[in-house]
Amino acid sequence: MASPGQLARCISDILQIPQPTVTEIDRRLVTFRDDHHDGLRSKAGRGKSAARVTARDAATLLIATLAAPVAGPVTVRAVDTYFTYAFLPLSNRHGEDVGLPSLQALPDGHTFATAIETLIESAVSGELQDAFAAHRAEPASAGFSPHVEISIVAPSPRADISVRLKRKSLGLHYGRAEAPTIYTDTRAPKGRPFRYSDLRQVREITHRTILEIARVLADEPVPTGNEFAEA
Repeated sequence: MASPGQLARCISDILQIPQPTVTEIDRRLVTFRDDHHDGLRSKAGRGKSAARVTARDAATLLIATLAAPVAGPVTVRAVDTYFTYAFLPLSNRHGEDVGLPSLQALPDGHTFATAIETLIESAVSGELQDAFAAHRAEPASAGFSPHVEISIVAPSPRADISVRLKRKSLGLHYGRAEAPTIYTDTRAPKGRPFRYSDLRQVREITHRTILEIARVLADEPVPTGNEFAEA
């Protein structure tokens, strides 16, 4: 299993975000304390006793990094950003059997963070790679590009996971009916009227990111996303 530093380097490399930024986001997550949390990822000592990150830890850092605000210091609101997106509930799902039973089996009440953790675990176990291999072995799938896409929408928080394999598709959508915008002044009075933002920003990653993270987490090398870029 990977160390926190290895995970930060992996996310920095695949997203092309400066490593000091990702490392600082991770630091803010691990040092967060409240009545219910003593840090938001695994932690331990240094050297050989240092923490080894889990799929949940990877999902946490990935969400906080991917959804970092476009206004103000990127890392200062890392914890708020994580909570805003990680616990978005499933609002709608549609589609067919795409060969990812672990993702398809998630209950109606699951959150976005649980889905990302499940995707990462499916890549560590090889389930995701098997689904891509089955797609490529299916003659009817010729010319049908496979993908797993993860989208985060801001500033009115929403998230989506789209899977397309073997000429079938699965869509998972996360959000709340009236979610507050995330790029506004946090000092504004509570209870102000809810307003939709006319700004819409979408950040998107694919299975390549999930596979690279799985490669770092796994005890044995996992194929990188480039191998699955085309059907």
